Amino acid sequence: MTDRRRESQPAREQPPAHPQDPFAYLEEGAIVPPRKPMAFRRTSTRRGFIAAGLAGLGATAWFGVPLNTSGAFYPGTKVSGLNIAELNRSQALALMHTHFADFENTAVDFTFEQQRWNASLAQLGFAIDYEATLDGAWQHGRTSGKIAQFRSVLIAPKEKNYPVIFTADNARLTAFLEGLNKEIVGAARDAVLYLDDDMVRIQPNVDGRALDIDAAAAATTRVVQSAQRGLVELTSEPVVSQITVDRLEPKRELAQTMINAPVRVDTGEDIWKVSQATLRAALILPDEGVLTDPTFDENKIGQSLADMATETHRDPVDATLGWDGGLVVVENDVQGQDLDIDATTKAIIEATKSAENRTIEAIFTQTLAEVNTENLDSYGIIDLVAEGDSNFAGSSWERAENVRVSAQHLTHTLVKPGETYSFLDAIGAITVENGFVQGKIIRGSWIVSDIGGGACQASTTVFRAALRAGFPIDHQYHTYRLAMYEQDGWPAGIDAAIYQPNPGTNDVAQDMTFVNTTENWLLVEFVIDDEMAYCNIYGTPQGWDVDIEVPYISDPHEPEGPKETEDDKLAKGERQQVAWAASGYDVQMVRTIRENGELVEFADQSNPWEYWSYFMPQRDEYLIGPGTPREFDDQGNPITPTPDSTDEPEG
Repeated sequence: MTDRRRESQPAREQPPAHPQDPFAYLEEGAIVPPRKPMAFRRTSTRRGFIAAGLAGLGATAWFGVPLNTSGAFYPGTKVSGLNIAELNRSQALALMHTHFADFENTAVDFTFEQQRWNASLAQLGFAIDYEATLDGAWQHGRTSGKIAQFRSVLIAPKEKNYPVIFTADNARLTAFLEGLNKEIVGAARDAVLYLDDDMVRIQPNVDGRALDIDAAAAATTRVVQSAQRGLVELTSEPVVSQITVDRLEPKRELAQTMINAPVRVDTGEDIWKVSQATLRAALILPDEGVLTDPTFDENKIGQSLADMATETHRDPVDATLGWDGGLVVVENDVQGQDLDIDATTKAIIEATKSAENRTIEAIFTQTLAEVNTENLDSYGIIDLVAEGDSNFAGSSWERAENVRVSAQHLTHTLVKPGETYSFLDAIGAITVENGFVQGKIIRGSWIVSDIGGGACQASTTVFRAALRAGFPIDHQYHTYRLAMYEQDGWPAGIDAAIYQPNPGTNDVAQDMTFVNTTENWLLVEFVIDDEMAYCNIYGTPQGWDVDIEVPYISDPHEPEGPKETEDDKLAKGERQQVAWAASGYDVQMVRTIRENGELVEFADQSNPWEYWSYFMPQRDEYLIGPGTPREFDDQGNPITPTPDSTDEPEG
């Protein structure tokens, strides 16, 4: 009996049979048409059997492939011909290190004519990336489905050769090839200047050849990528010199001109020379391959001007100012000057380029004096601040002369705001060269002859002006109370002693100073009128009322008896009195400063200011010649003469 349903059913197309792999149509991703249930049990049973077989095969592929490979590279896996199949990663890595060790150390041979070089991968900037290489090989057989893996591992393994992967440092490869280029005989050489004693000469250019680095780099890369030691035959290209003798000749002529003769420098007072030897030593010729003008080392030329700079240096000199109904210029200021070494050096270099005109003027920078005629109004010297005076009538000629000389040195002295005026600085050196003569001075408790006796008259005069001005003062009273300082109504204790040690001694200087506490400059003027000395301080008056009094003078301290001192300049029997007895006193002076009737408060001085002078008593003093009998003992008591024991009575 015919099964019409079966006959009427169209025939199904079966997947094509694979000649070697009957299961090829079951690979993952293959499309199998759906089937309708068959009417007969027999047919259904056969199809179920087939399905069960396929399911078993899939299970075998699913579990069998991992079991067979067990974390190893699939069969047929190679790296640059090296078989790493069925090895785990660590084994494969160790095998590769061993296999490629020689290649890494001697990767590429280079030849050029008769020259030969060998280089390692590292020298060429290459390195095998083992991990990346194994990562690529690990993909063999693992990129498809399980059925394909089953076929690749268990049925029909396929071989696949993976390349070695390298890292590359192109800069290092280029540097290596450029090193070879330097060793190639026949490299081009440009013409270059050189100094032969005092002559500038040219070393001629030579044409040559150079390594074709681009071609060498490409060939080297191909050899390296083969992962086998290989040979690169280097090729060269002709190189023509860029700087020839003809092109360099104008530079040679210029360089020769620059050192052919010295350069003269006119400072306005003298002519200095920058010698040829200095120019030659400082000459800088252009390097090979550079077509620039020759020049000089400016530091070397600048160093050669050191003596000139020292010789031509001038400190600025302040203007001398005075007072004549107002602030006047007694002597103009003088600007300071310093040699501008940088600018003068550049002018010298420029002059060397000329064969004829090789003289320049020195270039100076000017320094304006602090006190100059352009800013007189800025000093604030507008009126009299205070005046001091003293009378030196009755002085010896020597003493009077020293007072006059002191005045010449002291007048026109300027004191800046906040500055301390020093009498010793203002008067300068008290020497014969500065016009002083020998006169009597008080040194300690002695009255002696020395250069400048009488300068204390001037210091007392300045002291009185500063005292009346209200300035803080530092001074020392005289050893003795001297009547000459109390003329014209001045009380005792208004005097100031100074002492300037002679050179080469260990004596201590004694100065008289005051501080300009105003915000403006002061001008100290000193005037001699007959036998009167005047010190006038000009500036900006502060509006103070200054009161000076001597409220206390002690009872006299009587001196001891006369004092005798031997003097080799006197003959035996000679006696000369040099000091006369005077009493000593303790004197108190008080200065009070008020403004609008109120005491002025100062941060750095007391007001009222109290000062004590402790004048010693003065003994009669005599100089006697050696061998002269003494009339007084050391305490000043009279000595009673005794008869000569050798005298015999007349008989």
